[in-house]
Amino acid sequence: MAHRNLLYLLSLKELRTRYKKSVLGWAWSLFNPLSQMLIFSVIFLYVFKAVPPIGDPSGLKNFPLYFLSGLLPFNFFSISIATSIGAVQGGSSLIKKVQFPHEHLVFSVVVVQFIK
Repeated sequence: MAHRNLLYLLSLKELRTRYKKSVLGWAWSLFNPLSQMLIFSVIFLYVFKAVPPIGDPSGLKNFPLYFLSGLLPFNFFSISIATSIGAVQGGSSLIKKVQFPHEHLVFSVVVVQFIK
């Protein structure tokens, strides 16, 4: 709790630099999972003519929502792991020079991924 401001500043730096030179910017973080949902829905429902399973407790029969409910947590986890490794490697010079909780480099990336 003593280094809460450091976590905030690292997360803010990560947010500012993530889409700095991107044309779509923040819209890409919404467009990417929606386009994956659309592509997989077309492939499974129309090309393979698969019958979507009915959700057990919910009774959900809509395949795109069923697919999206699994895709979002999976993407969050996989992108968080991949960018966390890069954050530790990128912050190696900071780790050598300044004494701070090193896990804040990883936490800042996960916080940004959650916000995004």
